[in-house]
Amino acid sequence: MKVKISNKIGIAEILILPIIKNGHIHLNLSKNTKNQINNALQTKDFTGDEDETLMIYDENPSKRILLVGLGNKKDLNSLNYRQAGGNARNALKKIKAASVEIAMEQKYLWPFLEAFLLAGYKFNKYKTDIDKDKHNIQDIYILNESKDLKDLQQELEEITQNCQMMDYVRDMVNAPAEEMSPSELVAQAQKVANLSTNIKLKVLDQKKLKKLGLNAIYTVGKSGKSGSYLILLEYKYQTKNKNPYSFIGKGISFDTGGLHLKPRDNISDMHLDMAGAATVLGLFHKLALNKIPGYFLGVIATAENAIGPDAYHPNDIIKTYSGKTVEIKNTDAEGRLVLCDAISYSNKHYKPACIIDIATLTGAATVSVGDEITPFTSNNSDLTKKLLSAAKKTDDLFWQLPLEKFHIKATKGKNADLTNFTKHMPGQVIMGAAFLANFIADNTPWLHLDIASTSWQDRKILSYIPEGGTGVPLLTLIELVKKLG
Repeated sequence: MKVKISNKIGIAEILILPIIKNGHIHLNLSKNTKNQINNALQTKDFTGDEDETLMIYDENPSKRILLVGLGNKKDLNSLNYRQAGGNARNALKKIKAASVEIAMEQKYLWPFLEAFLLAGYKFNKYKTDIDKDKHNIQDIYILNESKDLKDLQQELEEITQNCQMMDYVRDMVNAPAEEMSPSELVAQAQKVANLSTNIKLKVLDQKKLKKLGLNAIYTVGKSGKSGSYLILLEYKYQTKNKNPYSFIGKGISFDTGGLHLKPRDNISDMHLDMAGAATVLGLFHKLALNKIPGYFLGVIATAENAIGPDAYHPNDIIKTYSGKTVEIKNTDAEGRLVLCDAISYSNKHYKPACIIDIATLTGAATVSVGDEITPFTSNNSDLTKKLLSAAKKTDDLFWQLPLEKFHIKATKGKNADLTNFTKHMPGQVIMGAAFLANFIADNTPWLHLDIASTSWQDRKILSYIPEGGTGVPLLTLIELVKKLG
């Protein structure tokens, strides 16, 4: 799909026209077209309400015009335009058209177009009975009446690339566990590293993990077919920074829950438990292609939490890479185990300027804040401000949860330094973060993003977010690295 700039209406098969409720049309349209639009408004076949679309048919210049509602003017924000962009694309999914043109004010073009592209995502790789190209739009024309062409072209290229990265992440999350195994995540990391000489790749396999004492990662994956890996992507471009910003992703390719087996209704979607790893790969794919200045470290701890003769047991005690011991009280709390070793390895060998971990850590994330918001904890107000500022551009929603000393104290173990699960404590999103806090080096700024609520959806919540893998929070992290670098 190509996004192009046009200075006139009528070169595409369908004109997309976002309209404010009770608004006016200021475009230079034919009298007949304006009459048709006004008739639709007067008869209330179309009012301009949110989530409303209407196709009208014209003689020229465009044969078809898709009206897209934006809602009330006083309530307008970038999320309205995102929702409208997704609605526009969804309205065209059963319409055969190779080209469309979008006519709207440039101020909100970014969210509208980004959502339009994101809403076109389909995970149909394994379907054999469909015509995959039947309803594919090949060309999108943006009507430009004022903005500098060079600036607009750069903007369009970045929007398109961001959406490609989102779909890349979605594909990985949606892929079956047999295909997106720990060894395949290593292969994906190699492909990303091959894109740029600014990226160095290092991989620690099962044998190296055991030899070096990364026993938490090793233990979780020792019953899986592929074993465990620690993947490190080191990116450096046009910077004097000596300490990287570290992004650490949880990469559990399938989570059975281990010997604490997950319930039947919860286990079928557990291939999604590597969404944090996929997000890190998407972020470094973006860095490789765009040459964003900065020093960034991508760390992926990947394993399959499988059941078998070598599976770890409740009440096992593991000595982690940090030297701290952990008593296993729940084999389904494996994410924090692989992350703690990844954090400790990052601390020792790279001394990061900050740590941001991204993980589908707890089902409690959805219980806490619903499935439209990502809960997070932080020990640094400046880093928190940068995250929330980045999210303003992407319309991703985040909510900070408290993390107090008594939470961290509650992770102390009876027979070991720590316990990986605190059954007696409510607030399991916080308690997952509290466990990880034991491994954060003193004074290191840290964000913990529990993306279990937003990286996967069982229902359609926004027009541009699909069911299944969503790609969230990649767009926000892309904006965040610009602020960090």
